[in-house]
Amino acid sequence: MKKYFEFEVIETELTANDPTNQKVLYPHDGTFVVIRPDGTKSVVWVVRGNTEYDYCQQFQETFISGECASLDSENVMDARVVNKDMDALADKYYKELEAKKHELDQEFELKRQALEHEYEMKMKDLETEMPKRFEQGEWVSGKTLSEIIKTLVTKQ
Repeated sequence: MKKYFEFEVIETELTANDPTNQKVLYPHDGTFVVIRPDGTKSVVWVVRGNTEYDYCQQFQETFISGECASLDSENVMDARVVNKDMDALADKYYKELEAKKHELDQEFELKRQALEHEYEMKMKDLETEMPKRFEQGEWVSGKTLSEIIKTLVTKQ
């Protein structure tokens, strides 16, 4: 398993034999990667301490031997930024989805009301037409009783 750590990089003109525990090299307390002109790299932890001394109060340096992989920070994706971006994108799509659902619900309701109105109008037409048909002796089939009898008699 590989882990990547982010440290401030200090590129110095000092060689491997020069002391790197000088306070002027470090902007603040912390851990740094020091890169020398000959390509030597080290990880340095410093506590700068009191201002009257030229050297760091606490200092530890570990040299990185051999060729190890390193990445520039602009080529590394921070998971926190990616998660934040993904959350923002998901929120955007959920909002769009809710808006589309609301729009479709409204369209559905309008169509349902239109069909319901059409159904009610047809039922009213049928109700107004039914009494006339029954008065004339028509059955639901639209034929009078005499027409049905004529049809039955002529077939026999």
